[in-house]
Amino acid sequence: MAWNPKPPAWYGGNLSSIIMPNAGNIYYVDGTNGLNTNDGLSRDQPVLTITYALSLCTGGNEDYIIVMSYPSAGAAGEVWPIAVNVANVHLIGASLFQASASAWIAPPGATAAFEISANFVEIAGFDLGAGATSACIENSGTVWRAYIHHNEFALIRTAQDGLGIGLGAVDCPHWLVEHNRFGHGANITRDAIRIEQNSTRSVFRDNYFYVNTGCVGIHLQGLCTAIGYVLDNTFKVADAAAGEAIYVENANAMVVQFHGNRVASGNVAMANNPFRDLGAQCHWSLNYAGTAPTYPITV
Repeated sequence: MAWNPKPPAWYGGNLSSIIMPNAGNIYYVDGTNGLNTNDGLSRDQPVLTITYALSLCTGGNEDYIIVMSYPSAGAAGEVWPIAVNVANVHLIGASLFQASASAWIAPPGATAAFEISANFVEIAGFDLGAGATSACIENSGTVWRAYIHHNEFALIRTAQDGLGIGLGAVDCPHWLVEHNRFGHGANITRDAIRIEQNSTRSVFRDNYFYVNTGCVGIHLQGLCTAIGYVLDNTFKVADAAAGEAIYVENANAMVVQFHGNRVASGNVAMANNPFRDLGAQCHWSLNYAGTAPTYPITV
C-alpha cells in the first residue's frame, strides 16, 4: 500500500482544509495562557481573548476560532459582551485543556456573553451565562442565518434568557437552533428562548429545556410572523401554569408550525396545558403533554 501522508495543514496547525473545503484561517484562543501578541494560528501560539481573535478574522472568509480553554472569570482584557461582528465566522468551544466538557463563557457584569451583529455566524460548544437582565446570546441589529448548536445555556451559571432573538424590534431570518440544552433549576429567570420580532423561516429543533417556575421554554413574545418551525423539542416544566413550554403571546403571530414537541412535569398526569397560543393563527400538529397528544389553549 502506498504511503499517504497527511497534508501540510495537518502538521502546521492550520486545519482549514480538514474542517471544511475553502475555509479560511483557524485561530486558537487560550483564555488563561494565551497572548494577544501571538498570531493565534496554532495551538502553541494561541491568543488570549476571543475579541482579539475576532479582530484577526476577515468577513466572508469562513474563518474559525477554536476556544481551547477559558476561565470562569473571563480572560483578562476581554470586551463584554463579545461582539461577533464578522460575517461567516465560526466560534467553536473545544475545551481541550479544562475539566468542563464545554468552554465557559460567563460575563462578569450585566451583559450577554455573545452579541451577534454579523450574518452567517456559527456558535457551538460553549457553556454560557449572562447578566441578570441579558440573554446568553443576543442579536444587535438584523442578523441572517445564525447557526446556534450544541451549547449549554445557563446550565451552571445564571441568565435572564438563554437565547434572545429579534431584540430591538428587528427581523432575524433563517436561524437554525438545534441540539442545545437550556437551564437547570432556577438558572434562567425568564425565557430559555425569547423571540421578540420576526425570525422568518427559522428552525428550532431537538433542544432540551429545564424550565424554571414562572418562566417559559420558547416564548414567541413579539410579532413572530412566519417564523418557521418549532420541532421535536423536549421540556421539563414545573406544571405550575399554562404555557410553560411554548407560549405564543402576540395575537399577530402566524404561520408557525409546531410538531413533535414533548413536555413532562413528573410521574403523574399534567394538570396544566404546557402549550399556549393567543394568536390562534399558527399550525399545531402532534405535540405531547406528558403522554397525551394535545392542542394548545388559546386563552
